[in-house]
Amino acid sequence: MPLQNKMPDAESKRCANALLRILDPEVCWADFLQGQMSACTDVVIQEEEDEIAAPAAEQPELSALDTLKADFNKATGALLELLLELMQGKHMDDCRSLSQDNVKLSHAVSEAAQAAQKEQKGCETKPLELIKCLCLVVQSFDTSTKSVSISTSLPAQSLIQTLTPSGSTEEEVVARERVWKQVQAERRKFITFSVVSKLAKDTLQAALRGSGKVWSHSGQLNSSHRLIFASADLATETGDEPWMQPSPPQAAQWNSVAEFAISLTGPTDFCLLCDGRMREVRRIHEDIVLSQTQTEEIFIIYTGGCVPRAGRTRRVPLSSRKVETAAIRFPAVRSKLKTAKKENFTSCGEATTFQNTYSGVAFRPASELPLITCAEKAKIFTAAAPAVPAAPQAWQDAHTNDVPLFWQEGKPINFYLAILDEFKVKAVFDVTAGSGAMMEACITRGVHYHGLCLNREHMQWLQGVADRAACGLISIQGSTLHSEELGKSVRQYFADVLQNLIPPDANAEEELAEPESDEG
Repeated sequence: MPLQNKMPDAESKRCANALLRILDPEVCWADFLQGQMSACTDVVIQEEEDEIAAPAAEQPELSALDTLKADFNKATGALLELLLELMQGKHMDDCRSLSQDNVKLSHAVSEAAQAAQKEQKGCETKPLELIKCLCLVVQSFDTSTKSVSISTSLPAQSLIQTLTPSGSTEEEVVARERVWKQVQAERRKFITFSVVSKLAKDTLQAALRGSGKVWSHSGQLNSSHRLIFASADLATETGDEPWMQPSPPQAAQWNSVAEFAISLTGPTDFCLLCDGRMREVRRIHEDIVLSQTQTEEIFIIYTGGCVPRAGRTRRVPLSSRKVETAAIRFPAVRSKLKTAKKENFTSCGEATTFQNTYSGVAFRPASELPLITCAEKAKIFTAAAPAVPAAPQAWQDAHTNDVPLFWQEGKPINFYLAILDEFKVKAVFDVTAGSGAMMEACITRGVHYHGLCLNREHMQWLQGVADRAACGLISIQGSTLHSEELGKSVRQYFADVLQNLIPPDANAEEELAEPESDEG
């Protein structure tokens, strides 16, 4: 019942009717179980009476349960399926055990979630199969695990925690807030943000002067550099189907970004501008940046499937857009710069930065993207897109109703890590903070970072993303932010946040598949 209360009103009413059908033994037998038993009996009789080889099986009809689940989302369908298993008599031994021990389901589910985390660390304590199934169902209802809110930076408790009758005491609430403020203080040592009114050369120069440690960075050639970065796929988002089509920034604004990049004269300043796989942006780079001295072009060659994360697309020849270019401006003539060994993205045989390609770069996986509700995303893109379209059904079924901030974002965090390592970057000024991939790379390496945001709502959302990344690093021994005492408190009060930062099993990762051909 607490899960039903978490549903939208319309779905909750439909689910209530479905629950009445399943939980009434006579109705459940007539609507769901009798047909299954008859089908099994027919199969047995056929085998006994006639041993002649059966003809090729036809497409099986949907069961009554499958028909019912089609009217609900994935989480509600999982709940209905578990209830039907109980009505069939499955998990009976587990039910007896729970009854004999007088265990409340909410407490058992909460303990199962904790046991699952301990099991990954080598603990062999295993809950009952019924409780494991119920825990998975509850977690499927928790759509906020990857979402970050602009209204508050403090992560909400997981759904499993809120369903526990005892809840959190007032002391625990105060302690959570205190620990989270300490996490934010640690994050600010490396990561800061600001808002600019527009992408113009003078406002960008003013923002750089106000970027604190990034502005005051004084490095040395070949050992400690400052990077000025921008990527066109993280500048804006427009259109009715942004998951299918790129959203190029306004030409005048990107001209200003390019002019700002070539105006910098710092002795250790590298400038890297990515075109976001958009031809119109590459033309701007060619006209403004690559026409200057001490510049070169980098090619990012993606691997795997096509980039659309949702929706359907047709296979049109040479339309995959799996090559991205970036214009780079060096702080000095290249004869004074040393090449560096390349550790990653060497599918084409790149050994050092003598090569200007990064090959075998996988598109940023959906599991790595922080999410946001459509309503809050609309507040960030008010000027560009007053109404943010809801995600396609395929995305909602596989993930949640929440969406990425930029559907077309391509570069993963490990690509940014490679850039920081190979070009000896110790400070980053990010003109397009996007959804925080460059920021996460910087906080991982202990690089000072200052990102420019579209507006205050975008900045508040990114601060939440950064705080979660800092939370994970604080609890990891040997990381740039590790603290034994604070890490212990983080593991105590924000275990669910740490769990969501763990990358999923690579084998279970959803791949970006190629579109189906017109020929079928």
